[in-house]
Amino acid sequence: MIFRAFTQLEIYDPVKMMDAYNTYTIAFRVYYVLGILTGVLVVFIALVLLERMKAGTPQLMRLAVLGASGYFVFAIIAEMSGIYRNIVLSQIDDPAAFTSFLILHECFASASFNALGWAFLFIGCSALKTHALPRILGYIILVCGIANIILTVSIIEISIPFGVLSILIVFAWLGIVLLRQQQPNLTAQETA
Repeated sequence: MIFRAFTQLEIYDPVKMMDAYNTYTIAFRVYYVLGILTGVLVVFIALVLLERMKAGTPQLMRLAVLGASGYFVFAIIAEMSGIYRNIVLSQIDDPAAFTSFLILHECFASASFNALGWAFLFIGCSALKTHALPRILGYIILVCGIANIILTVSIIEISIPFGVLSILIVFAWLGIVLLRQQQPNLTAQETA
Protein backbone atom coordinates (compact mmCIF):
# COMPACT_ATOMS: atom_id res chain seq x y z
CA MET A 1 0.00 0.00 0.00
CA ILE A 2 2.70 2.43 0.91
CA PHE A 3 4.63 2.03 -2.32
CA ARG A 4 1.53 2.47 -4.44
CA ALA A 5 0.41 5.51 -2.47
CA PHE A 6 3.74 7.31 -2.78
CA THR A 7 5.33 5.90 -5.93
CA GLN A 8 2.32 4.84 -8.03
CA LEU A 9 3.87 1.34 -8.18
CA GLU A 10 1.28 -1.42 -8.39
CA ILE A 11 2.43 -3.74 -5.62
CA TYR A 12 -0.23 -6.35 -6.36
CA ASP A 13 1.16 -7.11 -9.82
CA PRO A 14 4.02 -9.64 -9.48
CA VAL A 15 5.56 -8.77 -12.86
CA LYS A 16 5.72 -5.04 -12.14
CA MET A 17 7.04 -5.65 -8.64
CA MET A 18 9.74 -7.99 -9.96
CA ASP A 19 10.83 -5.38 -12.49
CA ALA A 20 10.84 -2.65 -9.85
CA TYR A 21 12.76 -4.80 -7.37
CA ASN A 22 15.36 -5.82 -9.93
CA THR A 23 15.75 -2.19 -11.03
CA TYR A 24 15.74 -0.58 -7.57
CA THR A 25 17.04 -3.34 -5.27
CA ILE A 26 18.97 -0.95 -3.05
CA ALA A 27 15.97 1.39 -2.65
CA PHE A 28 13.80 -1.51 -1.56
CA ARG A 29 16.35 -2.70 0.96
CA VAL A 30 16.83 0.80 2.35
CA TYR A 31 13.04 1.13 2.68
CA TYR A 32 12.82 -2.08 4.69
CA VAL A 33 15.78 -1.20 6.91
CA LEU A 34 14.22 2.21 7.60
CA GLY A 35 11.03 0.42 8.62
CA ILE A 36 12.96 -1.64 11.15
CA LEU A 37 14.82 1.44 12.45
CA THR A 38 11.51 3.24 12.85
CA GLY A 39 10.38 0.42 15.11
CA VAL A 40 13.47 0.89 17.27
CA LEU A 41 12.88 4.65 17.37
CA VAL A 42 9.26 4.18 18.46
CA VAL A 43 10.38 2.06 21.42
CA PHE A 44 13.07 4.57 22.43
CA ILE A 45 10.64 7.47 22.27
CA ALA A 46 8.07 5.56 24.32
CA LEU A 47 10.74 4.82 26.95
CA VAL A 48 11.81 8.47 27.07
CA LEU A 49 8.20 9.55 27.48
CA LEU A 50 7.70 6.88 30.15
CA GLU A 51 10.47 8.49 32.18
CA ARG A 52 8.94 11.94 31.75
CA MET A 53 5.34 10.99 32.49
CA LYS A 54 5.55 7.97 34.78
CA ALA A 55 4.88 9.97 37.94
CA GLY A 56 1.46 11.11 36.73
CA THR A 57 0.27 8.14 34.66
CA PRO A 58 2.51 5.12 35.11
CA GLN A 59 -0.06 2.57 33.88
CA LEU A 60 -0.87 4.47 30.69
CA MET A 61 2.79 4.90 29.87
CA ARG A 62 3.54 1.24 30.52
CA LEU A 63 0.74 0.37 28.11
CA ALA A 64 2.24 2.84 25.63
CA VAL A 65 5.60 1.07 25.89
CA LEU A 66 3.84 -2.26 25.31
CA GLY A 67 2.13 -0.81 22.23
CA ALA A 68 5.43 0.57 20.97
CA SER A 69 7.06 -2.82 21.55
CA GLY A 70 4.24 -4.48 19.62
CA TYR A 71 4.82 -2.04 16.78
CA PHE A 72 8.53 -2.89 16.84
CA VAL A 73 7.94 -6.65 16.70
CA PHE A 74 5.28 -6.50 13.98
CA ALA A 75 7.31 -3.99 11.96
CA ILE A 76 10.34 -6.29 11.96
CA ILE A 77 8.21 -9.22 10.82
CA ALA A 78 6.51 -7.10 8.14
CA GLU A 79 9.75 -5.71 6.79
CA MET A 80 11.47 -9.11 6.80
CA SER A 81 8.52 -10.66 4.97
CA GLY A 82 8.79 -7.84 2.44
CA ILE A 83 12.48 -8.50 1.97
CA TYR A 84 11.94 -12.21 1.49
CA ARG A 85 8.95 -11.62 -0.75
CA ASN A 86 11.11 -9.62 -3.13
CA ILE A 87 13.99 -12.09 -2.99
CA VAL A 88 11.65 -15.00 -3.73
CA LEU A 89 9.94 -13.04 -6.48
CA SER A 90 13.22 -12.14 -8.16
CA GLN A 91 14.46 -15.74 -8.11
CA ILE A 92 11.36 -17.68 -9.12
CA ASP A 93 8.47 -16.84 -11.36
CA ASP A 94 5.63 -17.95 -9.10
CA PRO A 95 2.76 -15.51 -8.57
CA ALA A 96 1.34 -17.75 -5.82
CA ALA A 97 4.52 -17.38 -3.75
CA PHE A 98 4.41 -13.63 -4.31
CA THR A 99 0.78 -13.46 -3.19
CA SER A 100 1.50 -15.46 -0.04
CA PHE A 101 4.34 -13.17 0.98
CA LEU A 102 2.30 -10.08 0.07
CA ILE A 103 -0.55 -11.19 2.32
CA LEU A 104 1.89 -11.89 5.14
CA HIS A 105 3.60 -8.54 4.67
CA GLU A 106 0.35 -6.56 4.54
CA CYS A 107 -1.06 -8.40 7.56
CA PHE A 108 1.94 -7.66 9.77
CA ALA A 109 2.27 -4.09 8.49
CA SER A 110 -1.36 -3.44 9.43
CA ALA A 111 -0.86 -5.10 12.82
CA SER A 112 2.19 -2.92 13.46
CA PHE A 113 0.28 0.28 12.74
CA ASN A 114 -2.60 -0.92 14.91
CA ALA A 115 -0.15 -1.44 17.80
CA LEU A 116 1.31 2.00 17.06
CA GLY A 117 -2.19 3.43 17.25
CA TRP A 118 -2.62 2.00 20.74
CA ALA A 119 0.77 3.37 21.78
CA PHE A 120 -0.17 6.82 20.47
CA LEU A 121 -3.57 6.60 22.18
CA PHE A 122 -1.99 5.90 25.57
CA ILE A 123 0.75 8.52 25.07
CA GLY A 124 -1.85 11.10 24.05
CA CYS A 125 -4.05 10.36 27.08
CA SER A 126 -1.04 10.51 29.38
CA ALA A 127 0.20 13.75 27.84
CA LEU A 128 -3.19 15.39 28.29
CA LYS A 129 -3.48 14.20 31.88
CA THR A 130 0.05 15.10 33.01
CA HIS A 131 0.57 18.24 30.87
CA ALA A 132 4.10 16.95 30.17
CA LEU A 133 3.69 17.86 26.48
CA PRO A 134 1.93 20.80 24.83
CA ARG A 135 -1.84 20.21 24.78
CA ILE A 136 -2.13 20.52 21.01
CA LEU A 137 0.57 17.87 20.60
CA GLY A 138 -1.25 15.64 23.08
CA TYR A 139 -4.45 15.99 21.06
CA ILE A 140 -2.63 15.32 17.77
CA ILE A 141 -1.04 12.18 19.21
CA LEU A 142 -4.43 11.08 20.55
CA VAL A 143 -6.15 11.66 17.20
CA CYS A 144 -3.35 9.87 15.31
CA GLY A 145 -3.70 6.95 17.69
CA ILE A 146 -7.45 6.67 17.25
CA ALA A 147 -7.15 7.08 13.49
CA ASN A 148 -4.44 4.39 13.25
CA ILE A 149 -6.59 1.97 15.23
CA ILE A 150 -9.71 2.64 13.16
CA LEU A 151 -7.95 2.66 9.80
CA THR A 152 -6.10 -0.60 10.38
CA VAL A 153 -9.26 -2.50 11.26
CA SER A 154 -11.08 -1.08 8.27
CA ILE A 155 -10.48 -1.94 4.65
CA ILE A 156 -9.34 1.56 3.78
CA GLU A 157 -6.12 1.56 1.76
CA ILE A 158 -4.76 4.73 3.35
CA SER A 159 -4.09 3.06 6.70
CA ILE A 160 -0.37 2.38 6.20
CA PRO A 161 0.43 5.69 4.43
CA PHE A 162 -1.51 7.49 7.18
CA GLY A 163 0.46 5.57 9.80
CA VAL A 164 3.75 6.58 8.22
CA LEU A 165 2.64 10.20 7.91
CA SER A 166 1.45 10.27 11.53
CA ILE A 167 4.82 8.88 12.68
CA LEU A 168 6.66 11.62 10.80
CA ILE A 169 4.49 14.43 12.16
CA VAL A 170 4.39 13.19 15.75
CA PHE A 171 8.09 12.31 15.89
CA ALA A 172 9.20 15.62 14.41
CA TRP A 173 7.12 17.59 16.88
CA LEU A 174 8.03 15.34 19.81
CA GLY A 175 11.70 15.69 18.94
CA ILE A 176 11.44 19.47 19.00
CA VAL A 177 9.52 19.46 22.29
CA LEU A 178 11.85 16.99 24.00
CA LEU A 179 14.95 18.87 22.87
CA ARG A 180 13.56 22.20 24.05
CA GLN A 181 12.30 21.02 27.43
CA GLN A 182 14.68 20.75 30.31
CA GLN A 183 15.31 17.28 31.65
CA PRO A 184 13.90 17.04 35.18
CA ASN A 185 16.67 17.34 37.76
CA LEU A 186 17.23 14.22 39.82
CA THR A 187 18.10 14.63 43.45
CA ALA A 188 20.72 12.52 45.15
CA GLN A 189 17.99 10.36 46.71
CA GLU A 190 16.39 9.54 43.35
CA THR A 191 19.70 8.50 41.78
CA ALA A 192 20.68 6.25 44.70
